[in-house]
Amino acid sequence: MQQSFALLDAQLQANAHSENVLPSSDFISLLQRFADELGASAPDPSQAKQAWCAACYAHGRRGRVMPTATAPIMLGRVNTVKNQARWINQSPASKFNADEAKEFLLDEEHDPDFIAALRQASLGKYNLWATFDERDSARNPFTGLPQNYAGITAALGLNMTEPIITLVWEHRLAGAPALHRPTIADAAENPLFRPHGDADAFWGYTYPRPYATPLPPMPEVVLQEISGAGLQLPYKTFKS
Repeated sequence: MQQSFALLDAQLQANAHSENVLPSSDFISLLQRFADELGASAPDPSQAKQAWCAACYAHGRRGRVMPTATAPIMLGRVNTVKNQARWINQSPASKFNADEAKEFLLDEEHDPDFIAALRQASLGKYNLWATFDERDSARNPFTGLPQNYAGITAALGLNMTEPIITLVWEHRLAGAPALHRPTIADAAENPLFRPHGDADAFWGYTYPRPYATPLPPMPEVVLQEISGAGLQLPYKTFKS
């Protein structure tokens, strides 16, 4: 397995060596699942990455859980407009197809029927990554960031080119699901993830990409899929 692990990107290997919060039993299980996914064949880098991702997806949300008393009031995330439009189309009783939803989002439309569909829609599949304002968790976490595409994606360590939407919700109104510190399993193949060096912390931090002025890391957590029940308006969309 060591030879197969060496086929992964150098950053993924480094992240695995730096992981300090995934329980030992889960870490061993993750590596065993990786080996099982590889099987007995001699894999190439592409097969090794697929096997790693499959192993990671089976070990998501196993990082330390943030205490309820510490949980932020407001959480936020970035999604592509395309993905959010598709999830609106899939939401219960939605009257909007994906193309219509995309146009409504880009126009920052607040039509009551559309907002109802948006609140019913998923805000993230599988593992939902979220951020918050570390100094004042009742504040919109995007308020202190440059209000443009490059600044927001850089601060969150996102490598995107499609139009994006910033979504902010009240954690309590979304059902207050458990907030986990991200681990290498949550990050899977993401080369822009870095394990937080403080093993006792309840959340991680983003790895900002270069920007005109250096941006500080943002707190990050992962949680289960939720709907937009606690969504705060207005939302904002940005184009590259």
